[in-house]
Amino acid sequence: MPRKPNSDANPHLVRVSGRRAWYIRWTEPGSRRSQILSTGTEDEAEARLVLADFKIARNAPPPSPTVAWYLTERAKDFMVDGPNGRRVEPRITSFHKPLIAFFGDYRPDQISDGLLRQYVETRPHSSARREMEELRAAIPEKLRICDFPLPAPRPPREWFLTRDQAKRLMERAHAYHIRLFLLIAMTTGQRTGSILGLTWDRVLWESGVLDFRDPTRGENKKRRGVCPVDSRVIDALREAHGIAVTPFVVEHGSSGIASISTGFRRAAKAADIPEASPHILKHSVISWLAMDGWTVDAIADFTSTDEKTVKRIYRKVNPGYLRELATSLGDGLMGDGKSVGFSAPKRDKSKQRALLSKTAKSANALKMLGGR
Repeated sequence: MPRKPNSDANPHLVRVSGRRAWYIRWTEPGSRRSQILSTGTEDEAEARLVLADFKIARNAPPPSPTVAWYLTERAKDFMVDGPNGRRVEPRITSFHKPLIAFFGDYRPDQISDGLLRQYVETRPHSSARREMEELRAAIPEKLRICDFPLPAPRPPREWFLTRDQAKRLMERAHAYHIRLFLLIAMTTGQRTGSILGLTWDRVLWESGVLDFRDPTRGENKKRRGVCPVDSRVIDALREAHGIAVTPFVVEHGSSGIASISTGFRRAAKAADIPEASPHILKHSVISWLAMDGWTVDAIADFTSTDEKTVKRIYRKVNPGYLRELATSLGDGLMGDGKSVGFSAPKRDKSKQRALLSKTAKSANALKMLGGR
């Protein structure tokens, strides 16, 4: 069963058997073992003053805070409940780890343009941009001696699974928890974290709805929503609920799951689509719905996705949804093509070839100048 939230996480006063003074007990983030410290007094009022001073000192920044300290403070804003208690979201940990390894011992005023460029050159392009965003968010602007430039974003990948590939992935996923995850992901289009964090108390059996909103955390750009599911999915969930031993819908062994990567990668390899990732499932669901002709608004609401993202995918996989608009404008202006004549003027072929040749020579000359 998942561990209960640690009641000793925040510093508080306690009595210790055999000792007369009051003690302060607390647990450091990520640790399961509590610590105690004597207040040095038997008087409760004085002990509370010592506790207040302890809390102030504990939360105060060090005299010369480093980048590692600022990143650690930012990570506290991304604490979530996991199978083993409170922890930092894995994606934030993955962003901060290389940043701390490279910049951790520096103070913010020591980070120069050259140092930032050096870091970016050592990281994959997509990772560097996201990590630099985290660094900018962690360090107050007034402490920076230079701009923190972000690498230009690359065009998003537009690849998605076909429905046949999706079925094959389901068939080759032998582990039950992977199959259950795939079923939910492919029929809701929700994010991996939302699915792994879904608990049985947020499965609304009568209405056939899954509530992916986590009451223990606030809203951010990664939207979580309420999504209806097909009755056949509800039937599958009832079977899963009948054998569940934890509050989590997707569980393995006797606990919830923090990451699905290993099992997913194994299933994708068996299905002969090793390039597939859990993230591609959301993109695939949006693409399938777009090809089926559902509206941008409906897809955005159903999959808890920003409309801008849905529109980008929509235009790629279903350009025909705007065809009627183009025809409407063409009919209004050109009608049968006779009322408004529009045809290219005749041009001497030899003169056209000469102009094309001249243009090509000019382009080559400019290229040579630019290469010097």
